[in-house]
Amino acid sequence: MSPRHEGRRARVVFTPECDPYLEKLSPAELVRLDRALVAISLDPTIGPERPTSPGQVPLREYSEGRTRTIYHVSVLGTVVVVAYFEV
Repeated sequence: MSPRHEGRRARVVFTPECDPYLEKLSPAELVRLDRALVAISLDPTIGPERPTSPGQVPLREYSEGRTRTIYHVSVLGTVVVVAYFEV
């Protein structure tokens, strides 16, 4: 019997607007953000969809502790694009 494989993790990328904020995070904040990103990458549909206008990309919001992440998922669910985060 072949071993059972878990699903693939989605790749997480940030919008360019996130870069200045990522550089300012402390090590503890990076750990909190990393935990949330791992959860999202394992299950991109973990966060509920936020209401959007017709024609806009559907956004999702995931909160874990003091970390809040707003993101959208590619059509195949293989890429998660982080648009905003709070740590």
